[in-house]
Amino acid sequence: MSKLVAQAHAYPSTLRPFKTASGKSGRLYSLPALSKQFPNIKRLPISMRIVLESVLRNCDGQRVTADHVAQVANWQPNAPRTHEIPFLVSRVVLQDFTGVPLLADLAAMRSVAVQLGMAARSASSGTPVKSCNTTRDTRKGISCVRGALGCQ
Repeated sequence: MSKLVAQAHAYPSTLRPFKTASGKSGRLYSLPALSKQFPNIKRLPISMRIVLESVLRNCDGQRVTADHVAQVANWQPNAPRTHEIPFLVSRVVLQDFTGVPLLADLAAMRSVAVQLGMAARSASSGTPVKSCNTTRDTRKGISCVRGALGCQ
């Protein structure tokens, strides 16, 4: 198994500090800062800005490259689609009726991986996944938890 070598971010000037209302600090990759290099960003649809933020945040020079960032930043609605863009989400939340089939698919893929002599973990989502039960009984139970919205 090859090791990923950490590389300098291709757009380091886009990393900006921020503070939350509670005083906690964090850092984010700023699309307004990136728009200094790619002015078209301001005209991108919101959905493409979401993809661009993900690509910029995950730009590691290997899975996501500076070229991927530039391709999304320069996106044109009627241009031919010749390259795939890696879209890496931070988290996936699944309701119980979508999560169970997904877990069954993942288990099947892991079983096939083992049959092919590979490690079961090679078939992985690569993203943290949280399954939540949204049945009426669960919602009722949660709503009665002390401090929950609407409880007295």
